[in-house]
Amino acid sequence: MIAVYNSIQASNHLPLLKPLCRLSLVYPDSGHSVNDTLNAVQSIAMADTLSIPYASDSLEANIDYKANDSIVYDLENKLILLYNDGSIHYDDLQLNAADISIAWESNLLTATERSDSLGNKIGRPDFKQGSQTFSAHKLAYNFKSGKGKIYGLFTQEGDGFLRGNEVKKDSLNNLYAHKAYFTTCNLENPHFYIEANPVKVIPDKLLVTGPANLVIEGVRTPLVLPFAIFPMQKGQRSGIILPEFGTTDNLGYSLTNGGYYFGLSDYVDLTLKGDIYTSGSWRLNASSKFKKRYKYSGNLSLGLGHLIFGSELENNLNIQKDFSIRGSFALDPKLTRSTTFSATINIASSGYDTYNSLDYANHINNTISSSIAYSKRWPGKPFNFNMSLSHSQNTNSRMLDLTLPHVSFGVSRIYPFKRKIPVGKQRWYEKIGFNYTMDSRNLLSIPDTMLFQASTLNKFQFGVHHSLPVSGNFKVLKYFTLNTSLNYTENWFIKTIDKSYQPLMLDDSSFRYVQTDTLNHFKAARFFSSSVSLNTRLYGRLNFRKGWIKTIRHVLTPNVSFNYRPDFSSDSWGYYQTVQTNPDGSASLYSIFPNGMYSAPPTGKYGGIGLSVSNILEMKVRDIRDTVSGDRKIKLLENFTLSTFYNLAVDSLNLNPVRLSGRTTLFGKLGVNFSASWDPYVMNQSGIRINQFEWTKNKRLARLTQANISLNTSLNSKTFGKKNTAEIAKPQSSATNAFPGTGYYYDIPWNVSINYSFNLSRGLGGVSDSSQISQSVNINGNLSLTQNWNIGFGSGYDFVNRKLVYTTVDIHRDLHCWEMSFRWIPIGILKSYNFSIRVKSSTLKDLKIEKKSSPYDNL
Repeated sequence: MIAVYNSIQASNHLPLLKPLCRLSLVYPDSGHSVNDTLNAVQSIAMADTLSIPYASDSLEANIDYKANDSIVYDLENKLILLYNDGSIHYDDLQLNAADISIAWESNLLTATERSDSLGNKIGRPDFKQGSQTFSAHKLAYNFKSGKGKIYGLFTQEGDGFLRGNEVKKDSLNNLYAHKAYFTTCNLENPHFYIEANPVKVIPDKLLVTGPANLVIEGVRTPLVLPFAIFPMQKGQRSGIILPEFGTTDNLGYSLTNGGYYFGLSDYVDLTLKGDIYTSGSWRLNASSKFKKRYKYSGNLSLGLGHLIFGSELENNLNIQKDFSIRGSFALDPKLTRSTTFSATINIASSGYDTYNSLDYANHINNTISSSIAYSKRWPGKPFNFNMSLSHSQNTNSRMLDLTLPHVSFGVSRIYPFKRKIPVGKQRWYEKIGFNYTMDSRNLLSIPDTMLFQASTLNKFQFGVHHSLPVSGNFKVLKYFTLNTSLNYTENWFIKTIDKSYQPLMLDDSSFRYVQTDTLNHFKAARFFSSSVSLNTRLYGRLNFRKGWIKTIRHVLTPNVSFNYRPDFSSDSWGYYQTVQTNPDGSASLYSIFPNGMYSAPPTGKYGGIGLSVSNILEMKVRDIRDTVSGDRKIKLLENFTLSTFYNLAVDSLNLNPVRLSGRTTLFGKLGVNFSASWDPYVMNQSGIRINQFEWTKNKRLARLTQANISLNTSLNSKTFGKKNTAEIAKPQSSATNAFPGTGYYYDIPWNVSINYSFNLSRGLGGVSDSSQISQSVNINGNLSLTQNWNIGFGSGYDFVNRKLVYTTVDIHRDLHCWEMSFRWIPIGILKSYNFSIRVKSSTLKDLKIEKKSSPYDNL
């Protein structure tokens, strides 16, 4: 092996002795004869009398070179020859090739590949200068001018690859090819390419061609373009977005999703897109994204739609005009850790999502909302502050809610009696703590058609809510936990109402009615409640000496509570008044506080005993597969709770409905959640509970009023077996799913999620026997037939309405540098299909075959 390292100093005349004094020679590789070494040694012997003339102009840097076999200095022809894995480094230029020659007088560098003993090409020249890299069969390069000629070029530009038989390179690193092939397929024999003549490449900017023809699997297609421009600029860049051609029965022929992209800066961009239809319909959208690292990020989108359905001749003309303004903004959490600021804007006309969105979630959503939020917390202190502005709009009822603003201030839990330096055991009073919340809102709730009317400002509702809960928990009698709490609430109002029974003169007739007057003044409503609860935990265990079951454990958590709240509708509090409602003297009770942001003090005395029992049931079984403990735990019931309340403060209807809830997981796969409610009292024909037990009238303990159960599970290819491989795995002679006679087994990865729900409600609309049932099942799944084939699906069934719900079928096929996709929505307002075969690369994203139907045909 020969290892040669040397450098040529950039000067007009340089003695040869100095650069060669570091030359070391050993026996060369078998690829060259010993004569190569002898020639080099002979050249060294002449070095003391000769000098090498260089070109008249100096080079700008040293030329460092090495070879793996030998270096020959040809003084007669003024050449340096590098044999076997030669390498050149000059300034920012790096070249590796099988054989390299340097003509020091003309500054010309030549690199070639060679053939091995089997005739295979090896040592292909690899050239790198700055950000430009390529390989070739042969190349010539001038150090001084930077120009060169390349034969058999192969280079990557962006996410595409360029091949050229004979290519020229100028001093600006631009490439000029007489005949070239461009593709995004990285195979030596690509699946497709675009053949063009001529071709110019401006590195990291553009690839421009003359007439271009698409070739697929070596077969020329009829697709010929007079010229082509491929952007190669890395990062953000501006450019035209080509539209998609389509047709719909309702809107006619169309050009959709066409426009222009503006790469405004490193922090912000702008996309303008539009659709146009032969029916006269059109749609425009402007969207922008912005982001500055560690500072902020966000987006803004403006949309306009003008869709024309039907015609005047058929008397079914429908012109749908819609708009939307959507966006978001957020400060980066790293900017300031104690302060956050974010904003979401979502303002749209009621029909925008119905007519301008193909997203199913947007179609079924009837509420759009916006908010601007600011929050502040003080590290090391229990304080936090929040302020927001929000908007909510129901597209069905067209009701609009504006909260301008919503301000809250909170104090997290504080233990005022806790010693700063605890000594000994914790005292009982140190466990008493409190927290505080202030919440203030200014709300406007009106139909959206009244938003800009002059009277709107008078409809704002303002209020302030204060909450101060004080609580503590204590251990009593060693096994019991006592929880106590006192909740104080104070709501501030700036308006009250006064009702009176007034006469009304109409056509010489006298009538009376209830008149409501609004009084603008401050009034505070103060109310409180208290509670005490006692709970413990009991454990039961049943052991089995024989059999599969080893132990059954039952955890029982009973809880007894007492709650008290006075009657705030009594005259002593002054929060409620009575007003006559008809001539016979009948009167009704009303609150002086209007229906606003916060509730008036509750009516009726409330005090009674609450009872609840929670259960957990577990089982331990013997499992020989567990070599450590030999046991396995199974949860039979993760939770099962019964609860009710008995009100001692009222003279009738003392007992509240009995509620049941629970959850468990069966077989480790099937999640089960259930709940139910039973009312012990009878409901009359008017839908009012009366003070008569169900047992007295109907000979049953209680009346079922509500019940629901939900089941959910997720299954996959790992669920029913240990094997988990991609397609065909290693030989397994004992595999049950082996290919016959091969010893190889197969596995098809798949996953399915199933959700079932059943809901029952009784006593609706004041009819005790009326029932409302909802029952449905939803299934979503994915199936990978091979590494390249994938099938996804989602559907469901509504058992009450006896119909399928939103259903999708997706098929995807990876075709290496291409991909095929098919989506089918067989039912519903979005009923459509979309089939496409397209190039994966974004550079050639418009190179595709597409066939689809439009959801607009369903409108």
